[in-house]
Amino acid sequence: FEKKDYDKALELIFKASDADVVDPAVTLTLQRETEDRRTISANYDAIAKEKDAKNYFGAQAMLLEFRRSETYKKLSDADKALFDHLEIQIVAEREADEATKVIKEAENLAAVDRQKAIEHLQKWLEDKGTSNRTVQAVLDAYIAVQDFEITILQAKSAEQARNWAEAITKYDRCLTLNRLEAEKLGIPTRIHKIRGLVAMDKANEARAAGNIEDAFKFASEAKQWDPDLKEADAIIALYNDSEKIALLERQAVTAWANKEYERYINIWKDLGETYKQDPQKVADEIAKAEFQILKTNMENAWA
Repeated sequence: FEKKDYDKALELIFKASDADVVDPAVTLTLQRETEDRRTISANYDAIAKEKDAKNYFGAQAMLLEFRRSETYKKLSDADKALFDHLEIQIVAEREADEATKVIKEAENLAAVDRQKAIEHLQKWLEDKGTSNRTVQAVLDAYIAVQDFEITILQAKSAEQARNWAEAITKYDRCLTLNRLEAEKLGIPTRIHKIRGLVAMDKANEARAAGNIEDAFKFASEAKQWDPDLKEADAIIALYNDSEKIALLERQAVTAWANKEYERYINIWKDLGETYKQDPQKVADEIAKAEFQILKTNMENAWA
């Protein structure tokens, strides 16, 4: 029985019967059990064979038919559990194959039109009426890529229109959607340059109004966001060094409070290189900000 060698089992039963040492009723019971076990094993193997051949609906039909039989009704709970487990395997493998197929179809569509790939996956999930984590993950990935690309286009359009607030909002969203890809595309630098242009606009407005102190403040801020912004130099030159140093130090305090660590570093680099402040203090302040940037990046990576 353990080896499923039912022909051998019957041979042994008949030998015992011929020896006339066993109650005939016992041998008859054993013969019936053997035939039942043979039928059970044959049905299990046939269903499993259909499953392995990826004929999942055929396998389920055979399983349903067997469950209606008298033999199945006589199964022990342990034997019934074997068929229950086989059914779980059939369903799981069928769903996995269907998911693989629809994902491949979506990949082919995405090569031409990502939106069609998204719609294809959405319709498949709706038609199924049940969730599939693998397909849903692929769908979410396509939507995220599409959202990222659309957001970049919106950001560039806003930037060209000099709608700085909208451009920054959209670029920030790109960082939220896919920080790694956004960093590869230089979006953090783009944001800094736009913030520099925003500050430069304020500096020019202040200068036109005759407010030299605000003009210097915003021009300095512009340089902190974008050190290559030459337009700010002419305004900065209007202020004397002691006033500049005091204002820069106040701006450094504000930058630190706002967790604008890269801006904070640029301020202290300016204080060290342009205004020859204490090199050790400059180095300490820059190191302090660099540590905060590293800490923030690690926290983002863990998140």
